[in-house]
Amino acid sequence: MVRKPSFSQLVRALKIVGAATGAREATYCFEGRFAFPLDAGWWLAISMDDAERFRLEACREGRVRATMWCLADDGVRLAELASAAAREAVALVA
Repeated sequence: MVRKPSFSQLVRALKIVGAATGAREATYCFEGRFAFPLDAGWWLAISMDDAERFRLEACREGRVRATMWCLADDGVRLAELASAAAREAVALVA
């Protein structure tokens, strides 16, 4: 049986991504994807995926530019992925 992350895991993940990106909250939610703004028009979207994972997508101009995955219970990796995406957005602006 394929399982998605639980609601409590989602709430925890949203808090982790918000802290890692410096956003107080997700700016919008669309089709199960929660989006956090980054610099220069970049966004980091997180959604629940199968196999108890989260999918993170770095997006710009409405297009997915990179996709990353993290197990639902791996908060350290989730924070690292979100921080790396935020740093990359800043580097691309410079």
